[in-house]
Amino acid sequence: MSLEKQVHSQVPPAFIWHTFSDDCVPVENSLLFVMALRKQGIPTEFHMYPRGVHGLSLANSLTLSIQGHGIQEECQSWMALAKVWLKNL
Repeated sequence: MSLEKQVHSQVPPAFIWHTFSDDCVPVENSLLFVMALRKQGIPTEFHMYPRGVHGLSLANSLTLSIQGHGIQEECQSWMALAKVWLKNL
């Protein structure tokens, strides 16, 4: 089921971001996925942020968890980065 083992030439372009401190999914999983995409020549952009828990989504108050977690200011830049990436595809 590992994503990196599911990559083939028909996989769509991917914008990926991950946090180094995610304690639910290791950042290595995203790195393996990115390497597999690169090997197949799939357009990919990847960003690794130093801090943040798993499942941050927008990382702002709109997607704040019930427990009050989920605001990670440095991760909020992913939306602007993704917009530019999509525009340039």
